[in-house]
Amino acid sequence: MFPWPARDGYRLRLASMLQGLARSGSVDLFVAAQEGDPTSGPVPGYIRRYGVSVARPSVQTLLLLARTLRDPLPRRVLWRDWSPAQRALASFTAGRSYDVTWFSHLDSYLALGGDDPDRSIVDCDNLEDRALLGRPSARSILAGAVRPGGRTPALKHLVRLALDARDRRCWAAVQATTAEQVAAIVVCSELDRRRLANPHAAVLPNTYAPPAVVLPLLPQEPTVVMVARFTYEPNIAGAAWFVRQVLPEVIPRVPGVEVRLVGRYDRRLEEVARAPGITVVGEVDDVGDELQRARAVIVPLLSGSGTRVKALEALAYGRPLVSTILGAEGLGLVDGVHGLIVDGAHEFAGALGRVPTDDALAHRLVESGGRLLRERFDPQRVWSDVARLVDRICSESDPDSERRCVGQA
Repeated sequence: MFPWPARDGYRLRLASMLQGLARSGSVDLFVAAQEGDPTSGPVPGYIRRYGVSVARPSVQTLLLLARTLRDPLPRRVLWRDWSPAQRALASFTAGRSYDVTWFSHLDSYLALGGDDPDRSIVDCDNLEDRALLGRPSARSILAGAVRPGGRTPALKHLVRLALDARDRRCWAAVQATTAEQVAAIVVCSELDRRRLANPHAAVLPNTYAPPAVVLPLLPQEPTVVMVARFTYEPNIAGAAWFVRQVLPEVIPRVPGVEVRLVGRYDRRLEEVARAPGITVVGEVDDVGDELQRARAVIVPLLSGSGTRVKALEALAYGRPLVSTILGAEGLGLVDGVHGLIVDGAHEFAGALGRVPTDDALAHRLVESGGRLLRERFDPQRVWSDVARLVDRICSESDPDSERRCVGQA
């Protein structure tokens, strides 16, 4: 049952927010999952009940283009058929009243919410206008990796650029409007709060609970691990950039290096990963098994927004982190203290090349990173902050009500 198992960053955040909601009252969870996401399976005991629907991509191209020209909503909302989810939600909530409705993403609020903004909390885990800033370059990297020697037709490329520019404007507008309408809007970091330019936005950082089993000491074998959902364009583009531009410089520095790509993937990653030293692992039941063999964890992102749970995961498991500046953004990580945080293929290769050969550096990064994780990203603290936020809104709307919350994915 989505979001369990919580294997990628978005699901980990959603599962954490649900833990916090459960501290404030009973929780009804409604899931509008995309095709391919699991919609059946065990549900934790703190979830009272749940509903399931699917927002399917529409195939009526001409109608979609016409709507795009006249409608102010971003394509990711416009270009999906939300009607099954809308009908299922109406049935799911019939005869029930809720003190607070928590929307786990701005998409679901725009498509399914809006009836009672004074009781709505919207989690902007990503600021989508920021996420689109690096998208053209990421797409170029990915296109070059998947189709070596090929080029995207000029007209198609120009259309994509124009649509992306339109979407940036749309996301910026709906983020600002929503922040003014709802009871609370939530972001991942102080940096995102400043970017949103809404002083009332609540900062609820991503977290990562310490693993139940402490991993053994760092291995000496030069194994590098990237954990990500490789169906998400920024992750695939980051992997492509690493394989094509960084790895060729790493191999002479670190003989025998192996790079393991761990997480759900599609054929695009298979094309990207056709290089010596690359192993596509896929999705695993226990990421600790892969991180146990890692000498370093990489987060080579060039686009996207929010904060990277996978960077926190490396700290939690006691593995040295090598990341781009964007990959570590919003977490307060200091280069050379909590990880090696650099930009540029040559610089990234140089940083990654140091970790297998410098034991003192590797252990210093692990110790400092673990300390930062405990101080700033304690799940218990965030769960309490979620509960306090919900309690405040409930008290403002109805001080005597019996608390019940509904989470929407």
